[in-house]
Formats: sequence, structure tokens, C-alpha cells
Amino acid sequence: MNNSIKIACLGASKVQQLSHDDGSQSFACFGDVLTTAIYLVRSGLKVSFISVLEELSKKIICKSLQEEGLNTDLVLTDENHAFFSSDDFESIQLKLGEFDFVYLTGNTLLLLDDAGIEKLIQLLVSLRKRGGKVIFDSNHSSKSWSSDELARTVYTKFLRVTDVSLPSFVDEADLFQDRAVEDLIARHHALGIREVVVKNGTEANWLSTKPDKKPREFPLESIQKAIDNSGVGDAFNAAYLATRLSGQTYCSSIKQGQLLAAEVVVNSGAILPKS
Repeated sequence: MNNSIKIACLGASKVQQLSHDDGSQSFACFGDVLTTAIYLVRSGLKVSFISVLEELSKKIICKSLQEEGLNTDLVLTDENHAFFSSDDFESIQLKLGEFDFVYLTGNTLLLLDDAGIEKLIQLLVSLRKRGGKVIFDSNHSSKSWSSDELARTVYTKFLRVTDVSLPSFVDEADLFQDRAVEDLIARHHALGIREVVVKNGTEANWLSTKPDKKPREFPLESIQKAIDNSGVGDAFNAAYLATRLSGQTYCSSIKQGQLLAAEVVVNSGAILPKS
């Protein structure tokens, strides 16, 4: 593993209070970007979580993340939980340039207003000019958007500044009316994305890095009965990325993504206990 690689995971997190049979209580932190960030840092990468949280949530979440080894220096505080206002962007703009990769999802974009979306795109464009790369998973949920048209417009803007795309076929096919995985991949390549990895539930994963060549298909070797689908795609993304960034092949990276996803889906909760 290249321990000099630095990844910024940009997203939100929530805190859930848990009550146990013995009367005790604990807190659990959750969020799609957060799940991927935890699995990335467990792989040995240097990972920072960037978010805006209320003070109480920040204390709980940062303590938990620091125990995992995540850097939380760029978790900002806002009692109104406004996600990345103008001042917030200014405070992270210089820091963002220190990262080799920025990871975000469609759920991150739901937290931004129109001005925030444009500011973030500008930051990502600047990052890429300095040699950094953007990793994006639309992780689309139709019920979270006011309209399909808005979702398509916003996703397309961010796909145009994306280097590695990790979509789910079912989610995007419904939104963009892609008839087949090959259609989705072609659409992403047409927007300038070089590396496209498609998740497809219990069906095969797909990979394409060259628009002029046929995408590669990677069937799942074994499928166990799912207990909890929470975080399965997020875990796949982390294992795939960590393996690729360690210098291993695309085939090995897909395999590691499948293995971690298979482990997560037969356990309760998105994040496996630390071994």
C-alpha cells in the first residue's frame, strides 16, 4: 500500500442512539461516504473525512472516527447544519489541494444549494488541474430528489469532472434510461470519464477503462442470502479503490470489492466490527 496517498471523503454523517438489553446506551455513526472512508482507512490509506456537523454530533462522530484512524481536522461546525456555505468552502479550498483523491456521492450533492454545487465543481476542477483525481458514486435515490430532471442535471455536471465513476446500474438505468450496462458505460465515457466500474446487485460487475474496447464482465463467484444490504456498495467501492491504489490489477481490485461486499451483506449493519 502506498501510504503517501491522501484521500478526502466529502459527505455527511448522522448519529443514532442505540439502546441495549442491559439498559446501556451507545451511539452509532452512519452515512454512505463515511462507510467508504472507514473501510479505506482500515486498508492502510491516509483518509480525511470532510463534513459540516452540529457541535454535539461532531464530538460523537469525530471521537468514533478518530478511533478508526480517520483524520477529522476538516470536520467543520455549524449549529444550523448548513452544508458548505461560502465561508466553509473558503476554509477547505487550500486544504483540498493537498489531497490526491476526493471521494463523494450523490448524497453529498443533496446537501448543497445551487451556489454550493457550482463552488464544489470549481474546487474539483482546480484539484484536477493540480493532478488530483475525483471519484464519484451517484448512489442515486429517486425519493431524495425533487425531480428526475434535476438529478440528471446535477449528476451530469459532476460526472464531467470525474476520473473514476462507481455507479450502480439499477439506480442510474432508471434515471437515465440506460437500456443495458454497456449504455451506461458509454454515457460515462462520453462525458470524459476514463475508469468506470459498475455495480449491479447480485449480477456481475463491469469494468471499462477504454471507450473503444468492449467492457469486461466479472460474475460473482458465490451469492449468499443477504442479511442486510446496508453499505454493501460503499464497502465494494472502498475495497476496489484501496486495491487499485496499492498498484494491483483491475481484476484483483474487482475481486477484493466483491469479497468485502459479500462479507458485509451477510452481517448486520454497514460497518463490520474491527478485526
